[in-house]
Amino acid sequence: MDKWQEMKEEIDKHYKNIGEHKEWSPFVTGNDVVAAVEDENGKIWTGVNIETACGVVCVCAERVALLKMVTESNTVVVRRIMCFDEQMPTKELVNWAPCGACREFLMQLSDKNAECEILVDWNSRETIKLKDLIPFWWGDERYKTPNGEQDK
Repeated sequence: MDKWQEMKEEIDKHYKNIGEHKEWSPFVTGNDVVAAVEDENGKIWTGVNIETACGVVCVCAERVALLKMVTESNTVVVRRIMCFDEQMPTKELVNWAPCGACREFLMQLSDKNAECEILVDWNSRETIKLKDLIPFWWGDERYKTPNGEQDK
């Protein structure tokens, strides 16, 4: 089984009826998008989007998975990430791309996340690297130590 299939199966274990809008309260909804993140150790973390009435505290599925990863394991490096709604990622639908806030969060977690693979197309297993989605990232210099070497 390939890693993407393993990530999909982990999503299926945790989230039923993907894309079926849920209301947890009159103010909090979600379940429209799911995500799976593989950390540098091979562990898979999952998340679902959470929307709120005030809009400011909404969280994408990718960030929910990443927050679980960081808080439960202290891991910050991501190998792979996939996200989708009720349909698997395809280039035609463009339902695979993490939003700008998720891209920024990934980059701020670790400079190594620039190499993170993002699944673009489920059938072909085509991927793109985060660095290709966020070129000329503003924070690159901040990762450098005074002697110019990248932080580990």
